[in-house]
Amino acid sequence: MKTTLSNGQWAEVKDSFSWGERRRMQEASPFAVATEGEKVDPRKLNDWSADLMLKFVTAWSFEEAITKESLEDRLTAEEGEKLLDQALQAIGFRGKDESPKGR
Repeated sequence: MKTTLSNGQWAEVKDSFSWGERRRMQEASPFAVATEGEKVDPRKLNDWSADLMLKFVTAWSFEEAITKESLEDRLTAEEGEKLLDQALQAIGFRGKDESPKGR
């Protein structure tokens, strides 16, 4: 599925994840591995989110390869949040009608 970015750029993203991809991403979530009452380290959440985005964005119109660094450098904050929300929906962590929580 192609999504439009700013300045005429675009990103191709997965429509869905395989059952195995979805299960592994859910199990690796910092919320899933945190013990009861433990706060989630924001750095671990950011790393997990970046890993999810690397699996979700399959191609884009920028010249450089898709890496954590290029995602951070090339996407606007709004584009990154929009794509992350779509990726969270694709792995079953957010319903299509749910708004982002805590942002």
